[in-house]
Amino acid sequence: MAERTYAEFIIGIPNTSAALIEKKLDRIAAELFKLDGGAGARFSADPVGGTLTFGYVIESDDINEVVAKASALTRTALHAAGGNTKGWPSEFKNIQSTQKQLTDA
Repeated sequence: MAERTYAEFIIGIPNTSAALIEKKLDRIAAELFKLDGGAGARFSADPVGGTLTFGYVIESDDINEVVAKASALTRTALHAAGGNTKGWPSEFKNIQSTQKQLTDA
């Protein structure tokens, strides 16, 4: 059985008003939760700060696969909700990494 890894993406939304971000939140969440792999995702937003946070538990022993899956889910949800991801990076910087054993409740 592959390890379960929690991956979190914090996305900055430059040049967008808090009101417009708030208007799109329900659509982004709805599209995210429809995706295969998105059903158990965490999603939150700070419209005033201009950020969206996406979190996923992904089963894989390969951290590169975890990042690729989390990136694809995030980007697909944003596109499905009518957003764009111009300049989306193909490589990501690990800002913080913590390892914890995830268990079922």
